[in-house]
Amino acid sequence: MHDPDLLALAIRIFADPAPATPTDGTYVFGQTPDNEASVLDTACRLIAAGHTAAILVAGSVPRSGYPGDVEWRARLAERGIVDGMVHSAPTDEHPLLSTLSEAESLVRFARAAGMRSVHVVGTPFHHLRAVITTVSVALREHPALRVYSAPGAPLAWDTHVRHSQGVLEAPRALLIDTELERIVRYTAKGDLVPAREVLAYLDARDRR
Repeated sequence: MHDPDLLALAIRIFADPAPATPTDGTYVFGQTPDNEASVLDTACRLIAAGHTAAILVAGSVPRSGYPGDVEWRARLAERGIVDGMVHSAPTDEHPLLSTLSEAESLVRFARAAGMRSVHVVGTPFHHLRAVITTVSVALREHPALRVYSAPGAPLAWDTHVRHSQGVLEAPRALLIDTELERIVRYTAKGDLVPAREVLAYLDARDRR
């Protein structure tokens, strides 16, 4: 990791304290069945601890490696989450599910619902990009939204899994490099704001 701002941001994101009041919702970034326990378990932990008011998932049929919101509602019900606490953020305007399209759907859903704060949950290897992407979209479309980080539960790093629309297969440890490469590429493209701007956003968020 050559960017010192990105390293500082990673430390901040993986050690983000819960806010003093519960967030309006916790968004669980879509994952393949190989990795879904990490994010679903963390979302349930936030509910149990009183750190959030609801769980938000991508509203979609199974696609792009994601089992779909019906399946995830069932998985959450198995973990004791009643259906009324789960809300689906519509994704119909996007032909594919991606980190960017999910972040756009989340931020637009939060803005329409009058949400002022959300937790974001991603699997550990994907979490840094998930938070950066959500903050990038929030700065463009809903600057008042306060985004908080809740990394997914640890999973075995040497396990071979499917990721990235269900087409990339590798041990989880190797997925870290691909995620960092995408952060650099998508920042250069303009989809993501630079790490220093996310750091400034977090500083401003914590002063509100």
